[in-house]
Amino acid sequence: MDKDGLGLGLALATAVAVAGGGPGGMQLGYIRGWALRGIDLQAVSLTGRLRFERSLRRLIKVLKNGDRDIQGLIKELVDNIPVEVRGQVMELCVVVAGQTARVGRDVVLTLKSICWALGLDIRLLSSLVHRYIPLDKLEEKDTELLLGITQAMTAQQLRHELNRQYACWNARARSSDTTISRQAWQMLDLIAQARLAHCR
Repeated sequence: MDKDGLGLGLALATAVAVAGGGPGGMQLGYIRGWALRGIDLQAVSLTGRLRFERSLRRLIKVLKNGDRDIQGLIKELVDNIPVEVRGQVMELCVVVAGQTARVGRDVVLTLKSICWALGLDIRLLSSLVHRYIPLDKLEEKDTELLLGITQAMTAQQLRHELNRQYACWNARARSSDTTISRQAWQMLDLIAQARLAHCR
């Protein structure tokens, strides 16, 4: 991953952690690990490592002081970053968000904002959220986030996506694993509510 992708990932993951009231130790550890993955630490001087830590701390301080202009963080870099790297950055952000006891509204809005600014499909974000954040951790069940739908979709697109989601979750509802089954039933309820609201 190039320097721009690395910088973008660090900034956005830290923004997600700050939106959730953090970053906590586990989140910082994951962000550090992600940034340092693939870097030969033997080749990095002690000064370089200290500079990285200072930069990360400075970034946290800036974001905690209210400068959370995610669109601005992304605008300059996103055009130079390939889509697959943007997807990796989005995945990092979702993993960091999921490392808290509860995922609040601010974190969800931050994740959605990052997804849109990166030019990624909401369905990618939805699948990442399902992979890394249990439904029980979400303080609010955001329909767009969980079902991968947007207000911009046509009625036909909405029906198609809701049918696709229904098929996926209906199969899981019969799982012998109670955690999977419970989550599937919650999703089926959410799909039914979305159908009533959007597909009349």
